[in-house]
Amino acid sequence: MNSNRTGSPVLCCAIATCDLAFSLKRPSGATVLDEPCVIDGNLITARFPYDLPRLIKALAQQLVAAKG
Repeated sequence: MNSNRTGSPVLCCAIATCDLAFSLKRPSGATVLDEPCVIDGNLITARFPYDLPRLIKALAQQLVAAKG
């Protein structure tokens, strides 16, 4: 299991996405959704390289919102 220095899961209580097979092999502590792109506060995750356009769009929206 991925852990930070305190031993707790890295993404404890976060909502994220990834390849579901990967999430089953390496639990991260996050709630994993089967979505192309998931935004949870400042954490933006995507599953696969072909989800990159949605990830870039989400990143751009977050940057514009932070600037505005």
